[in-house]
Order: sequence, then C-alpha cells, then structure tokens
Amino acid sequence: MLKQVAKLFSAGFVRKDAEQLAKLIDALSAEQSRSWEFNGLRKGVSYPLRVRARIDEFGSWIWISLPRRRWRCQFVVQSTAI
Repeated sequence: MLKQVAKLFSAGFVRKDAEQLAKLIDALSAEQSRSWEFNGLRKGVSYPLRVRARIDEFGSWIWISLPRRRWRCQFVVQSTAI
C-alpha cells in the first residue's frame, strides 16, 4: 500500500521512502506505535502526508492520511502474520 501511495507523488514521498518506511514498520515490536510525516509533491503542489503504524497481537495496522481539503483521503490497512 505504501508503494501505491508513493506513486502519487513526484517528490517528498517516493518509492524509496515507502520501502524505507516499510522496513521501519516491520521492525516495530508488539504493542508499539509510531508516526511519520512527509510532504509529498504532486503537480507542483505540496501535500502533507501522515503515516501511523501500530503493531498488536492481530498484526500491523497502518493509517495513511492525506489531510488536504481538496484531496482528502485516509487508508487503514491491516496485515496479519500467519
């Protein structure tokens, strides 16, 4: 999901950032949460991007927020480790 979001931007949050962030999220221990903020650039406009991750006994929860008025969306992703 992070790589798909990175495709929206030409700078500020690109594929390399998504891959590094995925590694940081994978390294979180159980019951730990963390958030990151980026400014993605799309068509010359800067968009704030907030990613929050929480690891619990059910897997990883990742919230991705793009809180811009004209372009507002939020994704919540859960992946379960088998």
